[in-house]
Amino acid sequence: MVYLKKIDAYGFKSFAHKVTVEFDAGITGIVGPNGSGKSNITDAIKWVLGEQSAKKLRGQKMQDVIFSGTKTKKPLNYAEVTLFLDNSSGALNIDDNELIVSRRLYRNGDSEYLLNKEPARLKDVIDLFMDSGLGKDAFSIISQGKVDEVLNAKAIDRRVYVEEVAGVLKYKKKKEQSSDKLNKTIDNLNRVNDILSELESRVEPLKRDSEIAKEYLALSDELKTVDVQTHVYEIHHQNEAYDRIKKHVLELEDIIELNKSRYKKLSNEQENNKEERKTLEDQISELHQQRVKEIEQKTRYDGQIELIKERINMGSQSQDDLIDQLEQLTKEENSINASLEQLNKDITSNQSKGLALTNQLNDLKSQRTNIDSDNTRSIDDIRDEYYAIKTKEVELKNEIHMIENDLDRKSHERQRFEKRHQQLLKERTVLEDKEEDLRQQLSQLNTQLEEKRIEYKQLNQTIETLQQQYEQNGSKLTEAKRLFQEHQYKIGMLKRNIDNLSGYFQGVKAILNSTHLKGIHGTVADLIKIDSKYVTAIETALGNRLQSIVVDRSVDARRAIQFLKDHKKGRATFIPIESVSQQNILNVQQIRHMNGYIGLCHEVIEYQPKYKYIMEQALSKTVLVDTLANANEISREMNYKVRIVTLDGEIVSPGGSMTGGYKNTTTSVLNDKADYESMIKSTPLYEQKLNNLEQTVSEQYFKLKELQSDLSMCSEEGSRISEKVNSIDLELMKALESKDFITEQIEFIKVDSSSNEGVQQLSILREEKESISKKLNDLEQLLERTSQTDEERAKEKERLIEEEQQLNVELNIVQTDIKHSQSKIVEYQHRLKDIDAQIKYIHDKKTRTSSDDEQNEQQIIELEEKLLNINASLQQTINQIESWQQKLSLIDSTINQNDTSLKQFSEMIQMKSTELNQAKQKLARIDIQIEQHIEALSEDYRLSYDEAKSTYGLTEEIANAKQKVKLLKKSIDELGSINMNAIEEYETVKTRYDFLNDERNDLQSAYNTLTHIIQELDNEVRTRFQHTFDEINNHFKETFAQLFGGGQAELQLTEEDYLTAGIELFIQPPGKKVKSLSLMSGGERALTALALLFAILKVRSAPFVILDEVEAALDDANVIRYANYLNQLKSDTQFIIITHRKGTMENVDRLFGVTMEQSGISKLVSVNLKEIDQMEGVN
Repeated sequence: MVYLKKIDAYGFKSFAHKVTVEFDAGITGIVGPNGSGKSNITDAIKWVLGEQSAKKLRGQKMQDVIFSGTKTKKPLNYAEVTLFLDNSSGALNIDDNELIVSRRLYRNGDSEYLLNKEPARLKDVIDLFMDSGLGKDAFSIISQGKVDEVLNAKAIDRRVYVEEVAGVLKYKKKKEQSSDKLNKTIDNLNRVNDILSELESRVEPLKRDSEIAKEYLALSDELKTVDVQTHVYEIHHQNEAYDRIKKHVLELEDIIELNKSRYKKLSNEQENNKEERKTLEDQISELHQQRVKEIEQKTRYDGQIELIKERINMGSQSQDDLIDQLEQLTKEENSINASLEQLNKDITSNQSKGLALTNQLNDLKSQRTNIDSDNTRSIDDIRDEYYAIKTKEVELKNEIHMIENDLDRKSHERQRFEKRHQQLLKERTVLEDKEEDLRQQLSQLNTQLEEKRIEYKQLNQTIETLQQQYEQNGSKLTEAKRLFQEHQYKIGMLKRNIDNLSGYFQGVKAILNSTHLKGIHGTVADLIKIDSKYVTAIETALGNRLQSIVVDRSVDARRAIQFLKDHKKGRATFIPIESVSQQNILNVQQIRHMNGYIGLCHEVIEYQPKYKYIMEQALSKTVLVDTLANANEISREMNYKVRIVTLDGEIVSPGGSMTGGYKNTTTSVLNDKADYESMIKSTPLYEQKLNNLEQTVSEQYFKLKELQSDLSMCSEEGSRISEKVNSIDLELMKALESKDFITEQIEFIKVDSSSNEGVQQLSILREEKESISKKLNDLEQLLERTSQTDEERAKEKERLIEEEQQLNVELNIVQTDIKHSQSKIVEYQHRLKDIDAQIKYIHDKKTRTSSDDEQNEQQIIELEEKLLNINASLQQTINQIESWQQKLSLIDSTINQNDTSLKQFSEMIQMKSTELNQAKQKLARIDIQIEQHIEALSEDYRLSYDEAKSTYGLTEEIANAKQKVKLLKKSIDELGSINMNAIEEYETVKTRYDFLNDERNDLQSAYNTLTHIIQELDNEVRTRFQHTFDEINNHFKETFAQLFGGGQAELQLTEEDYLTAGIELFIQPPGKKVKSLSLMSGGERALTALALLFAILKVRSAPFVILDEVEAALDDANVIRYANYLNQLKSDTQFIIITHRKGTMENVDRLFGVTMEQSGISKLVSVNLKEIDQMEGVN
C-alpha cells in the first residue's frame, strides 16, 4: 500500500527551521502542549495536497502560511513542504516507487508544485491523488473541528466522502471537464451559427450579384457591336411579325369557334345520354321493385303450397284417426249385434221356461184350490196378496240391481268422456291463444311491411330528386372549375405583366429594377389607387406622366439619369418631391352643378399625403366628366379655357379641340393594375362558390350512396318481413285447421244424459220397495192371526205353497231376466243408432276430407303452375335487369368518354384562348417594342429608323445577330441592377463561409460526442456510488454498534437518484430514542464521526489517515475503545494522530513531541515506542 514515509517542512507556519518528520507503518502519535504547532503538521500535509483556502489553513490569506518571524528570528521569504510517499505497490499512477510531492510559496504570491522534483501544475497534483483516499478534502484527514463539520454538513455535501471511496471523483472531474467543454462547444456553435446565419444572408445575394456582374460584362461586350443593326432588324421584322401574328389570331379565333361548336354538340349529346341513363335507372329501379314483388309473390306461393301440403298431411292424419274410430265403432256394432242376438235367444228361452213354470204354477194352484175348497177364502186371499207382494218385492230388487249396475257403467263411461272433453277444451283454448298471438304478430308485421313499402317509395323518390340535383350541381361544378381556371390564368398573366413591368419604357424598367439607386419611390402609376371606372380617363389625362418616376431629391434624379447613361438603358422622366410646390387648384364652382360633372381628376384617385403636390400638379387642371357631349357643354361654360377628359378617354383641350375615336387594346399599366386588384378581390368569391359547389356535390354524392344503401336495406328488410308474414300466415292456417278438428271432436263427444233418468227411476223403485216391505210385514202379522189348519192339510198345503212359491220365484226370475234382456235390447238399439250416426258422420267426414284432398291437390297444381310462371317472370325480370344494366354500363362508358372528350375540348378551348390572349398581348408588346426600338435609336444614337436603315442596312449575318441581340437584351434586362464590386466581395465572403461551415460540423460532432461521454460517466457514477454506499452503510451499522456498545445507526439517501442524492445520518445510541444530530453530546458526535470513518476505511483503506484531536470529547473508556479499533485497522492503513489523551498515546507505535523552546518556533522530538517495548522485553 501507499504510506507516508516522511515530511520535510521549511518556513511553513511555526517551522522556521527545516523539520523532518519520519513516519512508520502503523500508528504515529503527535503530542505537545497547546499552541506548540502540532496541527501545523496536518495543515502542511493538506497544503501540499492542494488546499487553496487560507481559512481552512487557519489564515486570512495564503501568505500567512509563511513563517512571519519572531523577536529573535526574521521572517522567511517562502514556505516549502515536501511529502515522501512509498509507492512500491504502484497504487498511484506514477512509475517511480517513491513519490515526492513539493509545494513552495513566495511572499510575492508566486507558487509552484513539484512531482519528483519536476515542475507540475495544481491540476496534476489533484488528478494524481484523486480517488486514492488522499486529498485536501478527503475524509481521511480529520482536523480540529472536522467532526462537527461532517455531522453538521448538508446531506448533499456528505456524499463527497462516499464518492471518494467509490472512486468516482475522477469521473465527476471528467464530467465537469466534459460539461465545460460542452458549454464552450455550445457557445462556439452558437457563435458560429450566428456568424453563418449572417453570412448566409450575404452569400447567396453576393453570389447572384457576382454571377450577374460577370454575365453583364460578357453580354455588354458582345452586345455593343450589333446593337444598332439589331434595332433596325427588329423594327423591320416586328412589323412583319405583327401581320403574321394578326393572321394567327384570326386562325385561333376560328379554331376556338369550331371547338366551341363541337363542345356544344357533344354537350347536347351528353345531356341526351344522361337523360337516357336516367330513364334506364328509373326502369331498372321499377324492375327492382317488380323483382321484389315477384319474390314476395313467389314466397307467398311457396308458403301456400307448404300450407296446403301441411293441410293434406293433417287430413291424412285425420283420415287415419277416422279409420281407427270407424274400426272401433264397427267392432262395437258387431259386438252389440252379437249381444242382441244372444239376448233374443235368452228371451225366447226364458219365455218358454216362463210358460212351463206358469203351467206348473197353475197346476199347483188348482191342487191347492181343491185342498182349500172347504176352508174359508179369507186367509188364502191374504196369502195370495202376500205372495203377490213378495213377488213384486223380488222383481223390484232385481230391477234395482240392474239399474245400479247400468248406472255404474254409465258413470265410468261419462267420466272417461268428460276427461277427454276437458282435454279437448284445453287444447282448443291453447290454439285460440296461439291464434290470437299469431294474428297480433301478423297485424304488426303487415303494418311494418306497409311502413317499409312506404319508406321504400319515399327513399326512391328522394333518390330520384337527389340524383337530379347531383347531376345539375355536377355540371355547375365543371363549369365553375373551368371559369376559375380561366380566372387564375388571367390573374397569373396580369401578375407576370406587373412583375415584368410590361408596358413600361426601357429606361423606367432599368430604374425600377435597380437595387442600389436610392431615393426611388416608384412611378406615378405605382403610387396611385383608382376605381376601375376612372382608369381610362386618368390614363388619358396623365399620358406619359404615368411612367414618370418620383424621387426624393434632385440629386437622386441625377444619379438615376447617370445610371441610364452609363448602362445605355434609355431615358426616363423624374419628379423630385423637393422640387414640387403647392399648386393653384382650378376653380370649378360654376360647373359643379352641370350635368355630367364628376370632379377634378386628382379628386378621384387615392395617394399618400406626401405625393399631394405631384398629383395636383399633374391632374388638378383637368376636369373629369361622363360623356363627350357634357364635356362640350362644360368647356363652353368655361370659355374653352380648361382641359376636360371623359370616362371613355376623349379629350377636350383648351381652345375647344377634341381628341378621341377608337384605340387599339394594348397593355395598359393602370388597366393591368386595376384588373389585377379587381380579380384578386373577386378570387375569394370564386373560391367560396367553387368550395360550396364541391362541398354540395360531395355531400350529395355521399348522401346518394347512403340513401341507396338505405334503399337496399329497406328492400331486404321488406323481404324478410314478407317471409315472416308468409311463415306466420302458414302457421295460423295450421292452428285454425287444428282448432276446427278439435271443435268437431268436442261436438262428437256428448255426455249421456240418460243417467239422470236412471237415478230418478232408481229412487222411485226404492221408495216402492220400502212401501212393499211395509205391506209384507202387515200381511205376515195378519196371517199369523188367521191361520188355523189341519196338520195334514196344512202340511200338504204348505208343500204346495212352497212349491208354488218356488215356482213364483223362478217365474219372477225368468220374467226379470226377460225384462232385463228387453231393457238391454232397447239400450243396445239406442247405442246402435248412435253408432250408425257416428259411422255416417265418419263416412261423411271421410268423403269431405277426400274431396278437400282433391281440392288441395288441385290447388297445389294450380299454385305450382303459378309458381312456374312467377319463376319465369322473375328470371325474365332478372335477365331484363342484367340487360339494361349492361346497356347502362355502356351508356356510363359513353358518358365517361364524352366527359373526357368534353374535358379535352374545354382544355383545347382554354389552351387556344390562352394562346389567343398571348397572341393579342404579343401584338401589343410588338407595338410597344417597335416604339421602344425607335425611341432607343433616337435616344441612344440620335438616329431615325430610316437613317439607321440606310446607314447600317442588313447584312447576311443579321439573322444570327438578331437572335443574339434579342437574347442578349433579354438576358441583360433580366439581370437587373449590377453590382460590379460583388465579384471580389463574394470570393472573400464565400471563403469565410466555407471555413466556418466546416467549423460548425466539427463542433456539432464534438457536441454529440461530449453528450454521449457525459451520459456514460453518469451511469458509471450511479453504479459505483450505489455499490459503495450500500457497503459503507452496512459497515457503519456494525462499527457504530461496536464503538457505542450497542445502538443503531443508518445512512439514508434523500432521493432515489444515486447521481444527485444527499446522505442523511439516523442515529440511536444504546438505550436512547432516535436522536437529532444537533442534540447529541460532543462525545457521541465524535464517536459517530469515527464510526463513519472506520466504516469507510473497511470499504476502502486510505494510504494514511490523519486524526487531529478527534477523541478530545471522549471519556476514557471510549478513548480506549477508539484506540483499540485503530489497532485493528493499522495493518491496512497508516494513522497519524494528534492527541492529548493518555489512552491514545499508550496505543501508538511511534510518538512525536512538538515543543516551542523559542517562542513562535516549533521543534519535534521523536520516540519509537516499538523499540522501547522490544528493549523492555529483552531486559
